[in-house]
Amino acid sequence: MSTETAKRDRRAKSVINLDGGVHGTIDATGLRLPYLMLYSSANDGGNDELLPGHAQHLAPADTTHLNYHDVAGLLPILRLARGTGRTNPGAFLERRNRIVREFYSSSA
Repeated sequence: MSTETAKRDRRAKSVINLDGGVHGTIDATGLRLPYLMLYSSANDGGNDELLPGHAQHLAPADTTHLNYHDVAGLLPILRLARGTGRTNPGAFLERRNRIVREFYSSSA
């Protein structure tokens, strides 16, 4: 969603993709905006060939897609069922938010 919005809306100043897929015909290789691709370790590199060459990539260890959603911090049972990987969900949400704030501040 963030990638497609940036391609269509000139008001976009940067793109932050929280382990989202870039599917189908979406090709963002020509996108010139600052781009941060935060992968879960389970999906690391899955969009690489569709992203701009200057995109920053980060895949924190022991994460799954559910770590990128608040549900990971609210439902500890997901951790027990390994739905959120071995990382601490609450600590990861804090880290994710810090990474996003720092990227946004540096690209604004």
